[in-house]
Amino acid sequence: MTKREVASLALKLSGIYAFIVSASSFRTMMFMIASIGDRPAQGPNSTLLAAGYGIPLLLLLFLGFYLISASERLSRHIFPQDSATEKTSPFSSEDMQTIAFSVVGLLLLTKAIPGLCRVILQIFDIYHQNLLLGYVKGKLVQDLVVRVLQLALGLYLFLGSKGLSGFWHKMQRTRGM
Repeated sequence: MTKREVASLALKLSGIYAFIVSASSFRTMMFMIASIGDRPAQGPNSTLLAAGYGIPLLLLLFLGFYLISASERLSRHIFPQDSATEKTSPFSSEDMQTIAFSVVGLLLLTKAIPGLCRVILQIFDIYHQNLLLGYVKGKLVQDLVVRVLQLALGLYLFLGSKGLSGFWHKMQRTRGM
């Protein structure tokens, strides 16, 4: 892999990470919207809070799309004189991408598994105490959905990294033609 290919891969992974972080922002925004509906209208404060949670979510999504779609162009800007024959690693770009997807998958799994266990324990605790408050129940359902999605995505990235990398490279070749 050349320096430019490594930079492009790093930018794509940063875009994927921006999507992952946006999932947490999305959860917070959904919680915010649900809590606004439970309270009487508080005027501009509710609108400002919703904007305060919505704007970072939109920015993260935009950043993720931009980093993934413009990674080749940005890497050419970072390394303008990169020689196509100068390799920095004996691994192919597909091998490096497979490794990177596996690492991102493991990071997601290490974040999702403890969070999922915590949410399940909280659900059991609430069930045994007969505390079925709408606020608490809604937040736990949101937490549960986010953790299950993180777990599924982490497993997919880790176990399917080879296939995902091959698919990614196939898309790049067809797009480049």
